[in-house]
Amino acid sequence: MKNLLTAIIFLAILLSGGISLAKTDLSISVTDITFSKEEPLEGDKVRVFVRVFNLGDADVYGFVVLLNNGKEMADPQPISVKINTYDDVFIDWQAEAGTFDIEAKIAGTNLADENS
Repeated sequence: MKNLLTAIIFLAILLSGGISLAKTDLSISVTDITFSKEEPLEGDKVRVFVRVFNLGDADVYGFVVLLNNGKEMADPQPISVKINTYDDVFIDWQAEAGTFDIEAKIAGTNLADENS
């Protein structure tokens, strides 16, 4: 009877959210995207760097997709991020004329990001 009561209490705590299971939380902020040239001219070769932090409590692997005005700039770059660390990726990009809006997105992770 005591084991049954213990199991019921454990299940009640688990279902109420009282026990925290592993959480996945990868992060890229605006300052985590940097460039080898801050003001490139058309045709300049620019290295675009992205740093991905793992703020969760589980190791995660996946990909970073870099976009320029919503269009993929290169193949997705693989990441593998241990708990409380970061991984860096980069691509080489030839600057185009006009304005550009560079963004990085995390995709294809082995665990779903609970705080996208």
